[in-house]
Amino acid sequence: ANGALHDLHMPLPGEQGDGYAVVSTLPDCGGDSIPIFERTVFKYMNTLALQEEWGRVYNTYQEAVDKGLGCSARCLRLAVVANIHLEGPHSRTASELISKAHEEKHDISGALVPMLVSRLECGDDVGNLLQETLSKGQRVHDSVYNKAVRVLMQKGRQEAAIKVCEIAAETNGMGELAYNKFNFSSLVYAYTGQRRYEDLRSLVTSFTSKSDWWQASKECKESIKLAINTIAGRKARDGAVNTEREEALLCLDDALQHIKSLRATNRQERETLKKEVVSVFGMVEQPPAFDGGFFPDTQVERQMPKTKR
Repeated sequence: ANGALHDLHMPLPGEQGDGYAVVSTLPDCGGDSIPIFERTVFKYMNTLALQEEWGRVYNTYQEAVDKGLGCSARCLRLAVVANIHLEGPHSRTASELISKAHEEKHDISGALVPMLVSRLECGDDVGNLLQETLSKGQRVHDSVYNKAVRVLMQKGRQEAAIKVCEIAAETNGMGELAYNKFNFSSLVYAYTGQRRYEDLRSLVTSFTSKSDWWQASKECKESIKLAINTIAGRKARDGAVNTEREEALLCLDDALQHIKSLRATNRQERETLKKEVVSVFGMVEQPPAFDGGFFPDTQVERQMPKTKR
């Protein structure tokens, strides 16, 4: 597979993982164990997908549905990927699969990923595409926004990437731009690249005003460090006074210290919790010990019981 579709066999965040073992045949029927049947169907579809036998991937899905597969978000996603490969980014079959699943109240957030990403890669307008999806009352998963931003950044379309982050914040983050590590780090990269120092300062100030668990993540730390290095390099090269740039740089330094403080606090809380757990278990009454210790000492000769006369 090409482009962003290459890694779509992998589970989405929050989706339960499963081993991707090679399966050579599809079971004859679902029987009473639908979970086992679904797992085998997925592994078989994935085996065919890795071999790029897209026609067989979709045929397997149809056959499994006829045999009682029921709702399987990951099998649906692979069926959508297969049809995109067979018919292109605007696959009618893929759209029909997603629409039918939506009508049946099934989870289609995973299936939307390959469809939206493939259309983004072929040049469709990202704003219109997301708004079209949202207008149908469908929630767009954070992973879709993150994938869309990465595709746009790779294509050098930073303004479009910023627009996606803004839509994500509006729909999933209650209007807060810095609502998760992916949206925050993506905006730091984009604002820095576009030299939008006032927007960068505002974003980072919002970031340092709170203390959420995700703020201590590697993604946040690396985006801040790269922004500092990039802006400091620009300052050294041009030498001109730029107040907005200086203020942004100071805010970035504060954010880096904020992250270090959060990491230290998290580390301390883990140590405290560990000590409390050890202390609680240490207070539990232990069972009576044998003479040679908690377990019988194998080196001590066992006393034979007296025989009854």
